[in-house]
Amino acid sequence: MVKKDLESVKDSESVKDSEEIKENLPVSVDDLAFLNVGEELEYEPKITDIEIAHSIGLFSNPSTSETSKEVDGIVLAVMQTRALYEVEDVKSPFPICAGKEGIGKMGYSLSNPDLEDAMKTVIYAIIKAEMTCSKCPFNNFGSAKNGGGKACRENIWFLIWHPKSGFGKFAISATSFKSWYNYKNTMTHFSRVITRFILSPQTKGTFKYSLVSFNKVGDVTPALVEPLKKIVQYKNEDMMEIHAAISHFKSVDLLEMIKTEEPAENGSNENVKSADPF
Repeated sequence: MVKKDLESVKDSESVKDSEEIKENLPVSVDDLAFLNVGEELEYEPKITDIEIAHSIGLFSNPSTSETSKEVDGIVLAVMQTRALYEVEDVKSPFPICAGKEGIGKMGYSLSNPDLEDAMKTVIYAIIKAEMTCSKCPFNNFGSAKNGGGKACRENIWFLIWHPKSGFGKFAISATSFKSWYNYKNTMTHFSRVITRFILSPQTKGTFKYSLVSFNKVGDVTPALVEPLKKIVQYKNEDMMEIHAAISHFKSVDLLEMIKTEEPAENGSNENVKSADPF
C-alpha cells in the first residue's frame, strides 16, 4: 500500500513538472503538433534536366537559362533507351513501342484516336511478339526509311554530379555512341574520373546535329564525393544519397524521358551506319 502511494505521488509530481514545462515554453505545445520528431522526410533527388540544342551545339539549364558548349561532371550511371516512331511511311506522334535497357514494349500510340489502322496492326504485332529489343527487326541496321540506319531511335542517358551544380541528366544520340564507347574503354570505370562533355555542331546536307566528345579533366577523390555519402531515406530505406539518386534516375518514367529527347532526322537513327556494343 505504501509503495502504491509513493508511485501515486511520483506520478502526480511528474505531471506537475510536465505542466510547468509547458507553461514556460514560448509557444503552446499544441501549436507544435505538426513536428513529428520520430518521422524522417522522404528524400527526392533534385536532378536537373539538361537540354541539348543540337543545331547550335549548346547545353542549357532550363531553370537558370544558362548555356554552355561544355559540361563537367562525374558520371554516376548510364541508361540506354529506344523508341520507334515510324514504320512503313506511317508516323506516330507518340512512340509505337519503347524500352530502356533493352526491355519493354509499350503501345503508347494506341490511345491516339487519329492513329491509322495500318499502324495499329504494326503496334499489335510488336506487342504480341514480346521480343526483346535485340531481336526486334526495327532495331536492325538497314531498317530505317533510307535503308542506312535503324528505324528505332536510340539514346544513351547520363546521370552526372558535380559539387558545384549537383545532379543532372541528359541524353546523347546514336551519332555520339562510338565516341562514348572509345572513351569509357580507356579507363577502369567512368565513375572514377571527372568527365568533360563537349558539343561540336555538324551539318550533313540540311540536317544539323551535334557530336558529343568526352575528355577526362580530373580524378575522383574520396574528399570530392564525401557529400554524396550523406544518409537519406528513400523509398522507406536508409541509404547514401548517391545510391538514392541512381535508383531515382533508373526508375524515371520512360515516356517522360523520351519527351525530353530531341528527335533525330525523320525520328530515326538514319545517320548511323554501323553498330557498337553497349
